[in-house]
Order: sequence, then structure tokens, then C-alpha cells
Amino acid sequence: MSWGTFGCILPVQVGMVLLAAIDHSVFPEDRTDDELIEWMRRGRGWLTGSTSVDLGYDLVAWHDHILTNPELAEEYAWHDDEHNCFADHIRAEFDNPRRLRLAERLTNEER
Repeated sequence: MSWGTFGCILPVQVGMVLLAAIDHSVFPEDRTDDELIEWMRRGRGWLTGSTSVDLGYDLVAWHDHILTNPELAEEYAWHDDEHNCFADHIRAEFDNPRRLRLAERLTNEER
């Protein structure tokens, strides 16, 4: 699957991009919270479907879980001469205040 500036990405990467609410569009600030929440829900769905594990909307927990699974880690953390390590893009979103706020909202709604 091709995804904006990431080019071709693999299923676990799709899940992480959606869960991280990474928007590489021209005007990412125009995305509504509801749009990003839907992305995050879809990302969690991709990840639970790919791993049979559910870590909710905790991006750091998903990142750590994937990196400890050799098969998933190989798919997730690839890099080459033209691209930074994919995992670095996700790591950069760990402290994104908007994503953290939305993840907390989703978690509270599902309790």
C-alpha cells in the first residue's frame, strides 16, 4: 500500500500511521478531531487484526510490542538510503499533544 510521503508501507506500518494520526497532507491543521479519531480507531483495528493483541490507543506500548516481536519488527522498522527509519517517524509522535489528548478521549469513552 502506498501512503503519502512514506511511499509503500506494510500492514503493521499502516496501523501505526493511523494510530499516530500522522497527516502528511498540505494542510494537516485542517483535520478535525473527529477525523483523526476515526483514523486512530482504524489504526487500532489494523493492529489488533495483525497481532491478535489489543493495547488500546497507547502508541508507545504498540511501538514497544512491535519491536519485541522479530517478525513485526522487521516489517515495522525498515530503512534504506532514501528513507529514515519508519519507527523514527512514529517515535516523533509519542509526545504530540493533540494525539495524546485524542487518545485519552478515546480511552475514556471506551471505559
